[in-house]
Amino acid sequence: MSLEHRIKEKIQEHLQPEFFEIVNESSKHAHGSAESHFKILVVSKAFQGMNRIARQRLIFNLLGEEMQQGVHALAQKALTPEEWNTNNSEFKTPDCKGN
Repeated sequence: MSLEHRIKEKIQEHLQPEFFEIVNESSKHAHGSAESHFKILVVSKAFQGMNRIARQRLIFNLLGEEMQQGVHALAQKALTPEEWNTNNSEFKTPDCKGN
């Protein structure tokens, strides 16, 4: 099973998102493998009452195994449904300087 698929399964199972998007951005990075750089957008009620850092820690803890098995970078945007409804602006990540 690919890392992308495992990330998707864990996010969906544990956070039950109302909206979820995963983008494999590995091709934007010169030093990356086929599955080394990902961007995720997660909208879930599970984030209610949590600040941005707590949300990111939750996701990193959830994906700890995947982070150790080849994921070099994981850009993330974690929102509550209310935040998503009021501010669903585009989520961009920069290209690698080496590419």
